Amino acid sequence: MRFLGNGSLFAALFRNYGTVLKYKQPKYQKLLLLLYRFRSHLQNKSASIGFASLAWTFSKVVPVQPSTAADDLKAVIVEADILYDSLQYERLYDLLTAYKGPESDEIKWRLARATYEKSKLAPTKEDKMKLLKEAKEYVYEAIAINKENFASHKWAAILVVELAEQEGTKAKIQQSVVSKEHMIKAHNLNQTDGTTLYLLGVWCYSFAELTWSQRQLASLIFAKPPTSTFQEALDFFLKAELVQPNFYSKNLLMLGKTYIQLNDKEQAVVFLKRARDYPVKTDEDNETKSEASQLLKEIGRAHV
Repeated sequence: MRFLGNGSLFAALFRNYGTVLKYKQPKYQKLLLLLYRFRSHLQNKSASIGFASLAWTFSKVVPVQPSTAADDLKAVIVEADILYDSLQYERLYDLLTAYKGPESDEIKWRLARATYEKSKLAPTKEDKMKLLKEAKEYVYEAIAINKENFASHKWAAILVVELAEQEGTKAKIQQSVVSKEHMIKAHNLNQTDGTTLYLLGVWCYSFAELTWSQRQLASLIFAKPPTSTFQEALDFFLKAELVQPNFYSKNLLMLGKTYIQLNDKEQAVVFLKRARDYPVKTDEDNETKSEASQLLKEIGRAHV
């Protein structure tokens, strides 16, 4: 436990609490969470020399006081983000369901996110739909608490789209306006979030590639059906890459696919190679890698 006596390290750590969380430095995050949770116990004068030193240092940076409900929620949010980043979705779901009662939009949208991730592991379509609907309820509860939280609108858009995908083309077209409204709201609230820009790009791409029969269906649902172009999709994907370079394997894949649609094979190859070579951390990254590799083979055959 010698490291506990290193006062300068912990002073720096707590002074830069926001930075640690923002850049997700795992070697400090877990330690920060542990100390944050036990902050009210650090005043014990009979503690060991190491803890006494730490308590003195910590008290100079963060005033020691009894923990409150707000403190507990902050600690839960820190732990939730650590679990999400380490892909521990079951533990994340269990953690957040225990705190779903408080009126906290930050807890609610994270619970929606956790439930969405859990739905990917559902054994049947019925189980998946049940979890997606549960997630949607949580995210709309978050919006009811705070309409100005960009993350709530982002996850509302994701869940509206995912549920519609499960229900078929008609539902996808019907829900397209609602999903885009949430995307635009999220983007207006946070213009440097790459995922929201990616979602807008996918929205544009999906309407640009509608078949004739799907366009006819859209005209029956809407007096003026939603439309878009591959160029609009490209602009969003490029902007997402600009604000958050290399943040998501699927954004690189969609850039490649969009350049193919625009008959720019040279640029398509550049981004498809980046998608293929992207570090695999999730099943989605692996699927992206496979699709990018297949598209590169098809482009190669076309040039033989």
